[in-house]
Amino acid sequence: MASTVYGRDPEDICSRWFDKDGHVQVRRPAVIREYNDNMGGVDLCDRMLSFYRMSTRTKKWMSRVMMYFFEVAITNAWIQYKSDSKVLNRPAKNTQQYLDFKLHLGEELLDSPPLDEPPTKTRIPQPEPSVRRLEARHMPDMMDIKHAERYRRTTMARHT
Repeated sequence: MASTVYGRDPEDICSRWFDKDGHVQVRRPAVIREYNDNMGGVDLCDRMLSFYRMSTRTKKWMSRVMMYFFEVAITNAWIQYKSDSKVLNRPAKNTQQYLDFKLHLGEELLDSPPLDEPPTKTRIPQPEPSVRRLEARHMPDMMDIKHAERYRRTTMARHT
């Protein structure tokens, strides 16, 4: 492991478990100590993400990234829920497991009431057709161009 903040020193002693020898005292660099102190949540999140992946059958990278963000948000919410349960002294048997948490969250989102419908566009009231056509404003404006018949069905048709 490399770090620009910590070097090899200072080292401290920590206890590690080995099957053959039991607990053994080993030297540990400062960078490893800091990593172990601060990265436990990241490792837990990565591990929990690997258990129940959402399947995305798309090659569109944006959809895959958004699904990954949703998965990370759900996993971090479960980790926060679990730590809050410990703070509230809730028994472990009353704390939801990760899969149950995801299923319960999905059910709650499906059962939630729909958002208010956006208002429909109101039509601008127009005068009655007899009044509207009184001054012949319903006819298109004609442009005065010499030999206008030449320009029919061409790109110049917009000038007529």
